[in-house]
Amino acid sequence: MLHAAMLFLLLASTPFLSWWALVPLLLLWAIGLERGYRWWTTHPLRVLAVPLVLAALWAGAVAVGA
Repeated sequence: MLHAAMLFLLLASTPFLSWWALVPLLLLWAIGLERGYRWWTTHPLRVLAVPLVLAALWAGAVAVGA
């Protein structure tokens, strides 16, 4: 659920993030989604860390004003 919320957060930030900052964030979101699927049964706590790391990267991109 947190991972889906990160997608909405990333897509909602299109008015104030440039495309060259948003495209890598969306690619990282897709990679995180794939990692989350693979870790679901073996490392469930890592699945919770993926959206938190993405949120930190998003906050950094917004703070820099990319």
